[in-house]
Amino acid sequence: MISSYIRSYEKIVGFDRVNQLTPNEDELSFSNCAVSFFFVPRENIENLACVHSLREKKEYDYDISCKRDTPEVFDSLRNHIGDINCPKQYCPDLSQYTTCSQPSAIVDKIVSVVITSDKDWDETHPAGSSLNDIVKVRFASHYPFISSGYEPQYCIYDGMYEPTNTQIVDVSELEYNDLYLLDPNVSLKFYFNVPEHIHSCTLSFKFFTEEQQEFVGSILINN
Repeated sequence: MISSYIRSYEKIVGFDRVNQLTPNEDELSFSNCAVSFFFVPRENIENLACVHSLREKKEYDYDISCKRDTPEVFDSLRNHIGDINCPKQYCPDLSQYTTCSQPSAIVDKIVSVVITSDKDWDETHPAGSSLNDIVKVRFASHYPFISSGYEPQYCIYDGMYEPTNTQIVDVSELEYNDLYLLDPNVSLKFYFNVPEHIHSCTLSFKFFTEEQQEFVGSILINN
């Protein structure tokens, strides 16, 4: 039995999978355009360690994503984030798999995001200037749950299969640990109110990690 909540750890390799979306009914109250960066299926992340490395290997065990990691890697990661005393212990039984019972986390801590447009947005946001103060972002992080000692109100799963307890904040108000231990099953979703005079523009996103890595993504928006 394993007293850790996170079952697998992923690392960001890029922000290439990006889509323009129509906001849903609730989101239309504060935006007319949404952009999502997807982590799965696996274009933008790679597996670092999985809890299944701790179970006995069988002849029929062909889970390729877990063959590269070792118990030592998994243990070092869960000790680093303090995920070692989860009150609900885990029995590694693949037959009971759900997204809720097998939570994953991205180990990279994104500490800064800068969003720009190649077109003048308004009088105070000319082309190339930061749009952070007028853009919102949706995310789901396991950090509050683990750092609080597993307080239930901070768990991002309030359903059985999909993470639904997400946060939406202004990009300019993101705090240092907000984009740490992100759940890769929840895309980073940015919300815009594209001005009527802009019929198309290229939005650029720069993501900076605590390890001083820089990832860049962009998308052509049609309004």
